[in-house]
Formats: sequence, structure tokens, C-alpha cells
Amino acid sequence: MHFHWGGLDLESSGSEHTIDGIRYVAELHIVHYNSDKYSNFSEASDKADGLAVLAFFYEVRFKVSVNETLQRYKPYTGQFTEIQPMDISTMLPDDLSDFYRYRGSLTTPPCFETITWTIFDTPIMLSSNQIRVLETSVLDWENKTLRNDYRHTQPVNDRVVEASFQPVLFKGSCHLETIHTKLDKIEGILNNFEANLESRQAGSEVSSHPAFHFSEESLASYVKIQTLGSMGLSSFTLCMWLRTRDFQPRILLSYATRDSDNELVISVGLDWGLWIGGHFANVPLHSSPNEWVHLCVTWTSQSGAAEMWNNGLSGRVNYIQKGYVLKPGGTLLLGKDQDGIEGMLSDAFIGDITTVNIWDYILSPWEIRNLMECRYRWKRGNIVGWGKSSATLFGGVKLEEDNSCLG
Repeated sequence: MHFHWGGLDLESSGSEHTIDGIRYVAELHIVHYNSDKYSNFSEASDKADGLAVLAFFYEVRFKVSVNETLQRYKPYTGQFTEIQPMDISTMLPDDLSDFYRYRGSLTTPPCFETITWTIFDTPIMLSSNQIRVLETSVLDWENKTLRNDYRHTQPVNDRVVEASFQPVLFKGSCHLETIHTKLDKIEGILNNFEANLESRQAGSEVSSHPAFHFSEESLASYVKIQTLGSMGLSSFTLCMWLRTRDFQPRILLSYATRDSDNELVISVGLDWGLWIGGHFANVPLHSSPNEWVHLCVTWTSQSGAAEMWNNGLSGRVNYIQKGYVLKPGGTLLLGKDQDGIEGMLSDAFIGDITTVNIWDYILSPWEIRNLMECRYRWKRGNIVGWGKSSATLFGGVKLEEDNSCLG
């Protein structure tokens, strides 16, 4: 049995396989060799029919029954321990009917192309504490905590990946029951605003919102957000739903202080743009105008790693402003930059923005994926919380129905 996990520099995913571009928190490999033809693993390892591996993903759940086979034990270099016989099936999911299969290689040297891989679609559920034990209880040959012991995903090339079931092509779509629930909530919100939606004047204040609609390319059209906590952040996660009207560069969010116009800026166009403390990074954008897109941005000062998530899929990791801390005491706006000139054509946003949240910590990949899949619409940021942070509308920005979860 082999385990692969992350844990380095706050990385919370370490599986060696990905599904739809999503990497899970950890992965278990149960390695077999063909004992009918070969006397041991070494003899079978370089044979075309020599090895088979069963692979299982791990996923975090807040409440799971304790798995007694996962206990804290930290052996040091040169130490050995004897593992008592165990029933491996008690560590696996109950449903083993759905799986993928392909011919591939070992993920450790010498990486022989001799493996029949079987990757099960149903993950194993562990608590966050159990994952933390896994990430911190194994030492390397220098007696340092072993982290990120996984091989990065390799190109498929000409391999054929088969499935025992019909995979869901669009995992971001909501179930019908979820849609009805969201519609009921939307209807309640809209009823609260029905009397005054059309009559709102520039500068009017709201404390909870459906979606903001920016219809004009004007620096006069924007939304000012009142934060719940200090923006003096050494790490953050920022998530929102948005729908653009074109591929022109547009400002989604800008945070500026007296000394820094581009303290934190998010833009959209042919790519995602990110400014932190005046330094810039970008990631290619894969979406079309007039379609709802779920965007998340994570950044940590510890390593400078900035990661942008497009519809639940992680893009290229950039490294920007390592050791930097965002300056507090600034102004946070949606829909426009804060260094433009009033009344001139600009990079002001045109389209729709909703469900903007900012946390002062890094969300895990599964949390970001659940947000994208509309499972965690109740999860509010502690720096900016959608429906908790008050907002003031300027320049004809309108409140409209939030149908981001309906496609």
C-alpha cells in the first residue's frame, strides 16, 4: 500500500491522478503483481502483464467515523515497525462499481510502463484531523516531515482511459432539487427588493444582494463594499460568480489605499489578471462571453503562490510578492479601477457579478469545487461576506436575479 499527499506550503491536495482537472487531498495505491506468472514483485515489475494497481482518492468531510487503522505513529530514520494483519476492505468505500482503467506506468522510478491502473470514482472520506495526521506523521531520511510525496499528472498522450460507468461531463451543474431550493431563496430575496428595485438612486445602500448588473462602460458605475474585517492580509481566498459581455479587459474588483492604487486588483479579458501590491500576474481564460463563470483566487505571502481557479479547475500557479502583506485601511470597489479619470472610456466592467466573498485564509480545492457546484452558497467570507457586507451602488448599477447556479 502506498499513500501520496500534499501539505507543503499550505498545499492541501496531493493525489497523483486528477478527475476533470481536480486533484484530491490524497491518494491510496494498493499494488499487486501477477503471482500466477512471476515469483515476486521485482520479477514482475518490468513485464507487460506484471503489475496492477487499485487507486483510491481521499476527500475531507467534517464529520466521519474514526478510522482506527489511521493512527499517529512517527518512526525515525533506521526504525522499523511491524504492521499487524488488517482487513483492507474496511478502509475502502462501500461502492466499488464505478472506476476508470488504463495502461500506464509506475509513478516512482524507474517508471516502467507495465501497470494496469484502476482508479475508483468514489472517494474515501476522512476528517481534516485524519488528513493532518497523514501529512505530518511520516519522516524522510533526514528526519524531516515528509510532504508532497506525489508525482505530478502526466500527459495522456495516446493512452485510452476506459470507464465502467457513464461519467458526468458537467459536474458543475446543479441537481434539480438544488435548483428548486435556490429558486425559493432567490424569490424571497427578490420579494424584499421588489418595491424599490426600479427606483434606486446612485449611492443607495443595500446589505444583502441578488446580483449586480453593470450595463454601462463608465467609471461612474461601480459598487463600494464595506469589509467585515481588516484587508491587511498575508493570505486570502477571493471567490465570485461573473458574466462578461465581451473579451475586452475589464476590472472586476479593485482595492486601493492612499499609497497604492493597485494594492489588490482582479481583471478579466482574454486572461485573468491579478495585481498584488502593484505587481502583476496573469493566467489564460477559458470561457465565453455571456456565460456564468466561477472565479476563485488564492494567495499566500509565505510562498508568494497565487492560484486562479476557473470553474473549479486550477490554472497555472504564479509566484508574486513573497513576504508581502496587503495594506489595510483602503477602499474596495466592484466594477472599476481606482486610478482612472471620471467620464472617460475605461476598463470599467460590463456584465454581472454576484456572490463575492473574501476569506483571510486559503480554501481547500474541495471547498472551491463545492462553491463552484453551488453546494456551499451559504458559506460566507469573514472579510467580505455576500449578504453580510453592506454595499453602496453608484452610476446606475442595478440589482437583478442571481441565476448563476442555473447556467
